Amino acid sequence: SGCKKFIQIGPPQSQISSASVFSSDASATSAVSGIYSQMISNYGFASGSLQSITYLCGLSADELTNYSSSPDQAGFYSNNLLPNNSIVTSTLWGEPYRYIYDANSIIEGLNGSKGISDPVKTQLLGEAYFIRSFCLFYLVNLFGSVPLITSSDYRINDTASRSPVGEIYNKIIEDLQNAKSRMAEDYTFSGGERVRPNRYAAAALLARVYLFTGDWTDAEEEASLCINETTTYNLVSDLNAVFLKNSAEAI
Repeated sequence: SGCKKFIQIGPPQSQISSASVFSSDASATSAVSGIYSQMISNYGFASGSLQSITYLCGLSADELTNYSSSPDQAGFYSNNLLPNNSIVTSTLWGEPYRYIYDANSIIEGLNGSKGISDPVKTQLLGEAYFIRSFCLFYLVNLFGSVPLITSSDYRINDTASRSPVGEIYNKIIEDLQNAKSRMAEDYTFSGGERVRPNRYAAAALLARVYLFTGDWTDAEEEASLCINETTTYNLVSDLNAVFLKNSAEAI
């Protein structure tokens, strides 16, 4: 208690400042790629692993059989979720909101940056809108009315209340339309690898959103856009190649 200046308060040394992140094409692209890396490496939400939407909803719908001794996973299989289920709070709620926060930070940083080329800025903005809409889509379908977070300001987010389902869907559609208008049609921006979303990924998700909201006309239009893009997408005859990352069926 008698020491002065014993601790020097400064910016976190384990984080890159926003000014540095949005100073070049490479660093900004790395920031967006970092969100995808977290999505796949956390073994939750969108990873396809044992705490992902794919697995947990498969248990709930009896598409899968539960052999886990974990009571939290058993709750999904028996359709008997308790309020203290840690998977619900951390994986299905906490993780998507973390990615939404990251996407909001990317959107704000890109809009305020002058060090990034226009083509890269346009593509990355589209990807950030896509990420936010992707997370919101699953949140609203899992929980119904949820907080609609569109800022990185913790003072706003900390007191956000639940928004009506219709308002959330309107935001999802708006984000996907923004993403679709900005993202590339092919995969040249990702070195030919189908590892990041493009315009047709936004159209495919938009078609699904329209289906969920009963907008059949727009759902057909967006789905047809993807189906008719036979240069990039088509059915693969070799079943061993269907689920590879560069499969012609992968959007």
